[in-house]
Amino acid sequence: MFDDADDSDTFELTVVMVDGSQVIIDVRLSDTIEDVKINLIEEFNRTSYEQMNLDPAQLTLLHGHIQLEDDSTVAECGLGMESMIVTDVKCMYPFVYLTAQSFRLLRKAGI
Repeated sequence: MFDDADDSDTFELTVVMVDGSQVIIDVRLSDTIEDVKINLIEEFNRTSYEQMNLDPAQLTLLHGHIQLEDDSTVAECGLGMESMIVTDVKCMYPFVYLTAQSFRLLRKAGI
């Protein structure tokens, strides 16, 4: 994924989505969490028939129940090989699947 010859600070990071599926992305220790979010959205859109139409600022990433801040680097967050981060359920509303009946009930309630 990266063009640099020296990839010693590059590793695969596993991101667990709300539905339990996993997306694996390549990251560098110097990447910011915002870079990770952009990479995640691009990888998800590349490999899924559904499109993630989120601004990276709308996406929350957690590691060990701690929210990762956009301006922090992967290294500063203590992420490394075999690390796993998760997406916050509240920010992943585009992936909630509703039946037609549920949609009508929510719409009727003004939600």
